[in-house]
Amino acid sequence: MKLHKTTVRPIIVIPATFHPVNFAFRMVYHFFALIGISFSILVIVLYVQGWRSIASVDTQFIQLLGKFLERTLENDVATALAFKILVNKNVTLSDAIESIKQTATQLDVKFVNHYQLHKDFPTEPDKKIRYVEILEFTLPKEIELLFKYNPDIAAHLPLHIAAYEDTQGQNWLAVVNWDFLIYGSHNLPPEMKIQALKIQDNLLKIMGTAATGSVAEPLQK
Repeated sequence: MKLHKTTVRPIIVIPATFHPVNFAFRMVYHFFALIGISFSILVIVLYVQGWRSIASVDTQFIQLLGKFLERTLENDVATALAFKILVNKNVTLSDAIESIKQTATQLDVKFVNHYQLHKDFPTEPDKKIRYVEILEFTLPKEIELLFKYNPDIAAHLPLHIAAYEDTQGQNWLAVVNWDFLIYGSHNLPPEMKIQALKIQDNLLKIMGTAATGSVAEPLQK
C-alpha cells in the first residue's frame, strides 16, 4: 500500500487588529527615524572633527575667512586675496616704484628682480597699454624659518609687489594678503608667527610709503 505525501502549508494568522495602512505608516516612521539617527551621528562626528581641526588654527583665521568670503562675493577671489593701496594723484608709478626700491633697502628687504609685464601684452597699435610692473623681494632670515616649518611656503615666494594702472586710470600698489598663511597655519610657533607678521608689515610699510612718493627712514641698528 503506497502512502501519498501531503504538503503541509504553514498557516499565517493575521491578528484581527492588523491594518495594512497603519503597518505601512509605522515602517515609514521607523525608516525616517533611522535616517535621523544616522544623520545626527554624522553631524556629531563632523562637529568633533571640525573642532579638532580648528583647535590647531589661530582663532583669528575664522574671522579672516568670513571677511574673505564677504569680499569674494562683493568682488572676486583675486581682489579678496590682495591688499591694495591707491597711489596719490601727484605721484607717478615711476616715482612710486623708485620709492619702493629705496624703502625696501632701508628696511633690509632684499630687492630681487622686476618685470614690466605691459611690454609683453599683445595689443593693437592705436590702443594705450596700461602700465603693470611686478617687483620681487625676499627676507632670507625670516623666510628661512618659515621654510623650515613648512617647505610649501616656497610656492608663495618670492615676495612681490604689483604696481599697475586700472581701467579708470588710477594707479595702485598691491600685494598678496599673507594673513591666510600666518593665521591659517597649524600650530605655528610664536617666533615664526612674529617673523611672518614682520614680512607682512614690511611689505605694507613699503607700499604705504611709496604711495606718497616718499622714502621710509632707515632701521636703527
